[in-house]
Amino acid sequence: MVALAKRTRRVVYANIAISVFVTLALVTTVLMGIDINLAAGIALHEASAILIILNGMWVSGTGANRLSSLVDLSRDIISDLWEIWAIMLGKTSEDASATA
Repeated sequence: MVALAKRTRRVVYANIAISVFVTLALVTTVLMGIDINLAAGIALHEASAILIILNGMWVSGTGANRLSSLVDLSRDIISDLWEIWAIMLGKTSEDASATA
């Protein structure tokens, strides 16, 4: 339990550092007047959020467990993306995604 608590603390500190770094980078970019695409800024922020979530998911896992979590997550994302495209193209009107 002590080892898990120490690993969790390291992951929490890393997640906080990632979040603060990305936020500071984006705010600094805006304050310096550097013109970035809004979509690029949002994508960077969301990518860091996904990284933080994955980092938190992997606290208690080991190599094989981490890989299976990543495979399951990827499978769900791909399934949801296909469903989004089908809805956008008007092929279906129902939302049957795993997150619905």
